[in-house]
Amino acid sequence: MSNDPTHQFQIHNIVPINVGGLDLSFTNASLFMAVTVGIAAGFMYLATSKRGLIPRARSRSPSCFTNLSLQC
Repeated sequence: MSNDPTHQFQIHNIVPINVGGLDLSFTNASLFMAVTVGIAAGFMYLATSKRGLIPRARSRSPSCFTNLSLQC
């Protein structure tokens, strides 16, 4: 094993895809990006799935929006 500090940054093809001379391969970097997006999307879904955090517009009567008092 060599002491190459750049070894962790090497890009390896997982699924090689060549279309018309263009390299569209799925690599280890794209795998980690997809996992990160999946985790972030899952967190956002779980964080916003509870409707109790955001009050519905129907929960207030229409008079609350036209009345200047704060007793709604």
